[in-house]
Amino acid sequence: MTVIRTGATLVAGWRKDGQALPMNRGHVPADILAAYADGSLGDGMCLIVAGHLTFCPRCRDHLSRLEALGGALLTEPAPGCCQKPDLARILSRIDAAEDVAELDRAEPEPRGFALPYPAAEAQRCAAIDHLPRCLRERLGSALTALGWNPVGPGVAVVPVPLSGPGTLRLLRCDAGVALPEHEHRGPSSALILRGLMHEADRTFGRGDLILSRPGDRHAPVIDAAGPCVVLILDEGAPLDVLPDAGPAG
Repeated sequence: MTVIRTGATLVAGWRKDGQALPMNRGHVPADILAAYADGSLGDGMCLIVAGHLTFCPRCRDHLSRLEALGGALLTEPAPGCCQKPDLARILSRIDAAEDVAELDRAEPEPRGFALPYPAAEAQRCAAIDHLPRCLRERLGSALTALGWNPVGPGVAVVPVPLSGPGTLRLLRCDAGVALPEHEHRGPSSALILRGLMHEADRTFGRGDLILSRPGDRHAPVIDAAGPCVVLILDEGAPLDVLPDAGPAG
C-alpha cells in the first residue's frame, strides 16, 4: 500500500530500520507542556497530555521542573502590575544547568486529576485495560466494557465526555486495518494507548503523541500483531469517520 507523506507534525515514533528520529521522540512539545503546567490548556488537550505523562517519566520530570520554576517566578518582584508570564524566559531558564540542579530538589503542588503518575501506574494501566487513570475516571468504565460504535470494517469509536470545544473520542482498530487517506480540517492530537500504528517510515506505539495541523493528510496502517487503541482530540471540525477501512494488503 502506498502511503502519501504530506508534512504532518509527528512528535513521536521511530524508523522501521530501528534508527531513532531526531528531536524529542515521543514527547510533548515544550510549549504545550508549559501550558499544561500553568493550567491554560483546554480540557481535551489536558487529558491527552495527562495520558502521555502516565507513560513518560521524562515528561513527568520536565513537568515537575516547570511547576517548580513557575512557583519560584511567582516569588520574584514583578517589574509591572498585570505583566503576563514570559514563556521564552521560563523555557530558557529550564535549560540552564543551575536551574536543573535547583529544581531537581523541588516538588510541585498537586493539581487534581491531571497529575503526572508514577511509572507503577503505567504498569497497572497496561495490566488492567490500557487506559491511563485520568481517562478511566472520565469514562467511568474499563476499556472492554465501553459501548463501542462500529464505523467501518474493523474500526469502532466511543465518544469521551469533554467540557469545552472540540471532539474527543477513542478509536479502536483491528490488527492489520489500513485506514483510508484522510485530511484534517483543524488541529488534531492523537495518543496511542495500545498497539502499533505505521505511518510512512515511522512506527508509533503506546504513549506516543501525533500532532496534526489543518490540511495534513494521513493513511496510517495498524500493525498485524494486534489491535490498536488511540485517543483522538479534534479541535476544529472532526474528520469524516473512516467508512472504507479494511485489512492492509
